Amino acid sequence: MLNKIQSKIINDSIEKERVMETKEAKTITDLNQFKASESKTLNRNNNGEGIMSVVNAKTGKRITLSRQLMDKLNNPEKIVISFNDNKIAIAKQLPNNVNYLSIKHYKSKGILYSAGIVNEITCKYNLDFSNKTSITFSDVEYITYEKDIVAIITVDNNN
Repeated sequence: MLNKIQSKIINDSIEKERVMETKEAKTITDLNQFKASESKTLNRNNNGEGIMSVVNAKTGKRITLSRQLMDKLNNPEKIVISFNDNKIAIAKQLPNNVNYLSIKHYKSKGILYSAGIVNEITCKYNLDFSNKTSITFSDVEYITYEKDIVAIITVDNNN
């Protein structure tokens, strides 16, 4: 027969196992109540740089043009912007466009402080700023129009 001490040790051991099983079961139950994340990683272009960012924040609205884009356009003081269904054309001059926008140069980037152009791009391409303040576009091709370089930027609404 087991003495009282041995019996106590066995009962304590059984109780510890029951507590451990309960804790493990509770942990599993708690994890099952979690919801999987919905966020996905975003793929960027090969060199990982954005060409143009549209900033639509309470603190200000602006377009930022990358150093690469500014260099290709020969660092203009003014540009024109035109649109088609899913692309934005930016250059020193474009056909049927005399609406010149002044560029401020900041750390080799170009900045257009224009709430109007930000609103126009936001509406034209249905950009969603509900959970972010900026959207950056990376897909660009360059063509020539009357000896000037034109940047054709593809608008990706999934940004």
